Amino acid sequence: MKRTISYMVILSILFSLTLFFLVYDHGEVFDENAKKYICIANSGFYYWNSIREGIEAADRDQGSYTKWVEFERYDTEEQIRLLENTQYLDVDGVITVGEPYSAEFNQAIQKIVDRGIPVALIDTDSPESGRTYYVGTDNYQAGYLAAKVIADNTDGNADAAIIVSKLTYANQQERYQGFLDCLEKYENMRLVTIIEAEGDKLTMQDQLAAAFEEYPSISAIFCAESASSRRLEPLLENLRKTDLTIIGFDRSDFTLDFIKNDFYLGTIIQSSYDSGYQAVSCLNQHTPDSPRRTVYTNTTCVTKENFDEFFPDYGK
Repeated sequence: MKRTISYMVILSILFSLTLFFLVYDHGEVFDENAKKYICIANSGFYYWNSIREGIEAADRDQGSYTKWVEFERYDTEEQIRLLENTQYLDVDGVITVGEPYSAEFNQAIQKIVDRGIPVALIDTDSPESGRTYYVGTDNYQAGYLAAKVIADNTDGNADAAIIVSKLTYANQQERYQGFLDCLEKYENMRLVTIIEAEGDKLTMQDQLAAAFEEYPSISAIFCAESASSRRLEPLLENLRKTDLTIIGFDRSDFTLDFIKNDFYLGTIIQSSYDSGYQAVSCLNQHTPDSPRRTVYTNTTCVTKENFDEFFPDYGK
């Protein structure tokens, strides 16, 4: 029995050391008195890289240190495992992506907060998790803005489709609801179908074909996430559906080229860099008496008319 307990203690110590070195790579140099954070976030795409750049800039400006740890997109189980592992680490704060529909995620966040460690959520909020801060896009307003731009450019007369990754994802649900609520303010605007493509090209191709067959009146599309925004143009070309009012989401070279070439009316741009920067700033300014806060960053629709204001050097 004593031997078993000894083995368990040794394994626990080794596990903790392994986690430490996974998070703070050997050779990385930082002030041992600086506040240390861990950001557990999705990987890839301009949006996440921009958030990371904002975090790194805030660390440089404010003297903190944040380690970036990635998990696969929407792999909530892996995200929760990484969050639970923070109990073995000496960190002053956690930055991660919210998942409000997961009770296990909310519990994992609450446990971190209960240990006296502030948590800043980015991209998606989970208000019931007990998180300390949400810093990022107001996803409802992003969807509302997309519908308003479509309405303004169609004289309030359009049958619209919305493409989401999956409506069970909180940010997609919020964008959809904002889009729908805005459309309902117009007598001749309606949402006729929802396409859940999960960012998959073939799934989107099949569902688009079915949607146009069932609703040939579709004249506008809102892509509520970045993957479909990058992949939509060739699919519509194949369907010979090129005379549509389309609003994309996020910035990619594909999406910006579609705007420049008049294929898209515009795209909803999130302040991803600012989200990362302000998340670190909130943690650096945090005290035990700090209240919970929601910090919405700016959301804008970039069209051909204001393109040069936001991307003056693009394509030059």
